[in-house]
Amino acid sequence: MIGYISVMAFTFRRIEIFLEAAADGNFRKTADRLGISQPAVSKQIRALERSLNKTLFVRARGAAARLSEEGEAMLASAYEMLARQRQWQPERTGSQLRLKVITGDYLLDSIFKPALPELVRRFPNVSLEFQMTNERNRIVQQIRTGQADLAIYTGGKMPPDLDIAQILSIIPCSLYAAPDLARSLRDDIDAISRAPFILPTTHTTSSWVLSELNKVGIHPKIIVGRTQFGDVLAGMIADGIGVGLLFDDHANICFGARLQRLPVQIESAYRVVIFGERARLPTARECLGYVCSLCTAPDGIPG
Repeated sequence: MIGYISVMAFTFRRIEIFLEAAADGNFRKTADRLGISQPAVSKQIRALERSLNKTLFVRARGAAARLSEEGEAMLASAYEMLARQRQWQPERTGSQLRLKVITGDYLLDSIFKPALPELVRRFPNVSLEFQMTNERNRIVQQIRTGQADLAIYTGGKMPPDLDIAQILSIIPCSLYAAPDLARSLRDDIDAISRAPFILPTTHTTSSWVLSELNKVGIHPKIIVGRTQFGDVLAGMIADGIGVGLLFDDHANICFGARLQRLPVQIESAYRVVIFGERARLPTARECLGYVCSLCTAPDGIPG
């Protein structure tokens, strides 16, 4: 294990980027998700490798970046380093409590970004850092390892072994298509199975969507596209490119008549919140209670 004194030879930001890149296996995907350039990700990884005098990734042109044996050995140490670093940090920076919140792209863009001015006005002593990911396994892992303080996602039920998680609301979802395509498919399960489908990129979300479709006898045979962004997915469906699963509130509010619901009963999804240790601090309770209420109120506006 790497001693904690040697951590000071590089920044914790590099450790964070290493962990994100290790999970993605693709530097471009990591860059897009973190909102930085791919060369910046590569530069940070190379700098970390130089600091450690280790090769953390096996790189090959045209292939995904995968962890080397040294990278695999570094993984557990890196999680522990970040957890220790968060413990070392004071609860407050100046007069503010800093908390990291992980959520999906739909909640981030549709609910949290519009609410930021009100959050700042109501809770000047709490600073929230939002990070987007649609990969549920990563969300759970970051809470468990102390990399994040609060996570909110929409999808399948919460992990049964997490007593720090709770269901905020039940979210109806349906299968959608552009009106012309929807009229041609109607409720014909075989025809829907043969139709072109658009799926999420992330493995966990895609597997959940396929599982829900399989429950009603739909087995997609043609996958014409994948995207990690809910708005892009809905836009592709509205443009007639294919069929896809959407949350009803998202489809109705953002796309209206451009989308038509197929008459197939899909099981509702769950909006789940997971609390990390720092999220349970008394000083965080009121602010994070308001954040949770944003996810349950109509149009994201609490009463």
